[in-house]
Amino acid sequence: MALTSQNIPASDSERLQKTIADLQWLNRLARKIIAAPSVDAALEETVAELSQHLRAEGVSLMLVNPKRAETEITHSKLLFTLAHEIKSEADPRLQQVSRNVSGWLSKNKTPLFSESLSQDARFPGLALLGEVQYSVTGVPIIAAEQMVGALLVFKAPGLDQTEARLDFLELVAAHLAPALEKLRRVQELSEENSYYKQSLIAQHGFTGIIAKSAAMQSVFNLLQRVLPNDVRVLLEGESGTGKELIARAIHFNGPRKEKKFLAVDCGAIPENLLESELFGYVKGAFTGATQNRKGLFQEANGGTLFLDEINNLPLHLQAKLLRVLQEGEVRPLGGNVTEKVDARILAASSRSLAELTKTKAFREDLYFRLKVITLRLPSLRERAGDVPLLAQHFLEKFSAHYQRSLRGFEAAALQMLQRYSWPGNIRELEHVVEQAVVLASPHATMITAADLPAEIRTGEAGAQKDLEGMTNLPEAVEALEIRMIKKALRETAGNKSQAAEKLGLSRRGLLNKLERYKILEA
Repeated sequence: MALTSQNIPASDSERLQKTIADLQWLNRLARKIIAAPSVDAALEETVAELSQHLRAEGVSLMLVNPKRAETEITHSKLLFTLAHEIKSEADPRLQQVSRNVSGWLSKNKTPLFSESLSQDARFPGLALLGEVQYSVTGVPIIAAEQMVGALLVFKAPGLDQTEARLDFLELVAAHLAPALEKLRRVQELSEENSYYKQSLIAQHGFTGIIAKSAAMQSVFNLLQRVLPNDVRVLLEGESGTGKELIARAIHFNGPRKEKKFLAVDCGAIPENLLESELFGYVKGAFTGATQNRKGLFQEANGGTLFLDEINNLPLHLQAKLLRVLQEGEVRPLGGNVTEKVDARILAASSRSLAELTKTKAFREDLYFRLKVITLRLPSLRERAGDVPLLAQHFLEKFSAHYQRSLRGFEAAALQMLQRYSWPGNIRELEHVVEQAVVLASPHATMITAADLPAEIRTGEAGAQKDLEGMTNLPEAVEALEIRMIKKALRETAGNKSQAAEKLGLSRRGLLNKLERYKILEA
């Protein structure tokens, strides 16, 4: 016989309808919690919905710190209703009552029903608050076998069979536990990152340099010893690891901080212009030289000159630079008179100068002049623990710039950022976060996984798997070339000359491939 509403007893039909209504409500609540931008928003949404669904006088939802022996409230929300409309906390004593009951749940790890709190021997301390005319049903919220919160429903004594809804509250708590725990951890991480950022800046005085990893702490420790001394420093590390930022920190925290800091990328200026840019020129030195012009060494006199990507400096200019370091004087292009200069030299290279000296691509004598102190900056892969900290920093920066209300990253998005290998290092991370801020939904408060670029979502392993799945050789070769070109461009921050060198191509050869594959950006 088919089961229909006609042959179901009235009492069973009512229970079935109530169960369906409960499940529909839970489904709606789950969606709202997932979309909540913060722990507080999730708590407020839950208590408001639960108050109306159960027609309760009050609902209290508290999160506790599972790492502390005593009950430490990390977040709480207590709302009361009047004619089933959400109101403020009508009875201030209920905040203390909520804490007492939550403490009992934390200690006993078991659900609770009290028909009348004022007469309940389990809570003798409540007598100090006067008569509390409420019954309460409470359940612990358990995540990973630890209590992380408590859910309490208050009603007037005898008004309803509150105990009969205990099973429903346990179901609500089971649904809340993983979602609230994730939200709490994300918010704690955001607060922790903000704390680390401020404390690190305060501790080291390096504005803009944000890190907590052991690898970067070693860099900071060495920097503290270098700062008081007017010594040459060679910075080595992959492109995008923050070498110029460290160079600025050395200058602005050192003995020349009141003087100029000038920077030049030796790989970004054409070779025929680099000499005049560094050493200056005299009138008539070449066509268009209508007057004398100081070079960067003269401009930086008394201050600091940062020579970035010094590995790209041509050999004949390496010889002139060596003379400047040895004699402390420069000869402008086209001139026959030297000029004394006193500029501190900080140099940086994305390639090992020691290896370049072995192939005669870099002068050994110049290398030893530059490397009084060598400071190697770790890649972002070596300091993966800093990714959340840096990502949050860039999120705050670009949210303010683009006038967005984005506060953080959803757990899945944060996991993808930490899993990615970051061939372009911090510079690539910054660009990824900026892109995510721009592409996020207009009213979003959190960056989701869908806001991240495809290569971040799939990871390099996914790209490798796609390549291995190809059976057509020409297509596989093209796919590999495109990946390698994009990777080289990311690692060189879009510098086509450096990217061509990494790929073993001429600049023209790289430009031809960029046009052929229609590659507009890395």
